[in-house]
Amino acid sequence: MACKVISLLNFVFVFKNILVGAFTIKDEYNYLNQLTNKALQRTEITDKEKVALYNVLASLEYSMKNDLQALEYQKKTLELMPDEPAYQYNAATIYKVLNKEDELMDSVNKLIDIYKNKDPQTEVNNLGYLQYARNILLNSDQADKVSLIDDIISNAKNYPKNKY
Repeated sequence: MACKVISLLNFVFVFKNILVGAFTIKDEYNYLNQLTNKALQRTEITDKEKVALYNVLASLEYSMKNDLQALEYQKKTLELMPDEPAYQYNAATIYKVLNKEDELMDSVNKLIDIYKNKDPQTEVNNLGYLQYARNILLNSDQADKVSLIDDIISNAKNYPKNKY
């Protein structure tokens, strides 16, 4: 049941973001926030489900320009799933907005570490996070790490993209 609720919340949030012009996130913020927090209070919820819910909350807060609150929720996702590239990327984007350079670089370096240990064949579709890290490092004049990212991306591109 909790998994269905989480999937529904994620779908509602994504679907409503697609309908640009039909509403603003401000119109739905309280509803989505309350629904997500209520789902987090369930006792049978798994860590994976908690992470998804915290990520929804982080996205809501980020959409509302509540960057510090978004960061707090994103930190909770990272406590539970530190090796998920999407959550490291999300944290990095928030750190960049908040001008927290040290934390931004930590997240970017964590992204590199994650991808160094992943199978490039399975990651060919997920290179956007690395490209983001590359751009940050390029602007920070860290050519050695940019080169490492280029190698990871090049290696991953040797494999065909999944068709599904």
